Amino acid sequence: MKRAIFVITTALLIMTTANAAPDSQGKRPDFGNLCQGKAVNSKVTAKHGDRTIEGTCQIGFKATNPNALDRSASRDPAIQNACKAKAKGSAVVAKLNGKNIAGKCDINFKPNMRR
Repeated sequence: MKRAIFVITTALLIMTTANAAPDSQGKRPDFGNLCQGKAVNSKVTAKHGDRTIEGTCQIGFKATNPNALDRSASRDPAIQNACKAKAKGSAVVAKLNGKNIAGKCDINFKPNMRR
């Protein structure tokens, strides 16, 4: 009886562990490193599962504190225009919803928009 319980428990543990393994299909690629060491306007391609994401490396705002901006805030015009006509490495303070967010201008991946 004890052996049967042990076998069933072990089988359940193995199945639970296999189902809990992380799935790379649901994760987005790390866009933060795609343009590292590349020049402005370089074309970049990233694979995400069976999809190919194309884009370019552009000068854009990068917050000093990575948790200061969520994904939707990075689409705000104040953030999008913070580095217009500025050089890479320039220190910038962007104002978003009454809060000052410190950062710098750096090369970021910008995906091509679908039409």
